[in-house]
Amino acid sequence: MAIGRMKKITLIGPENEGKRVARFLQEEALLEITHFREESTLKELSPKEIVSDEKLEERTKRLHWLKEILFSLEKKSPGKIRLSAAELLSIVKNFDLDSFYEKVRALNEGIKKRESLKRRLRELQKELLPLEKVSLPLYQLLSTAFTKIGIYKIPSVQFNGLLREMEKVSPYYRDFEAPIFLTF
Repeated sequence: MAIGRMKKITLIGPENEGKRVARFLQEEALLEITHFREESTLKELSPKEIVSDEKLEERTKRLHWLKEILFSLEKKSPGKIRLSAAELLSIVKNFDLDSFYEKVRALNEGIKKRESLKRRLRELQKELLPLEKVSLPLYQLLSTAFTKIGIYKIPSVQFNGLLREMEKVSPYYRDFEAPIFLTF
């Protein structure tokens, strides 16, 4: 018979179900319980107020959302934090789920907005990249009372069709000093 590595677990549940659950786990050969004791600190965690089903469901949803967000950040975490039972008890007693949820939600919204802005800026950069080839300063591309100047992007397969249409409108468009056509 192979000997496996021993692990210590702590079960938390309703006080009146503890012995029944422990017996079930032992009968199913899932655990071998050598010493069953009740933690005094766990009794202090029992709820002092009855929470409605709706409020409990809302808190559960918030906890699941927080779990997903925080576990996604776990890879960036420096490591596990070791706490004594008293420290854990203090944190649990004083933890304000609603406040913590709102702070994390606000931070997450800020992260999403920044990521969206980064994406938009990258897309704009790709769109403006062809303008590097324009040799004259862009401030000179201003419309006047008699002209309309703009920067347009058309697929290169339509470029010859555009030139034919411009020829129909005015055969003199090629005579101007600085016609700018960029093809890609």
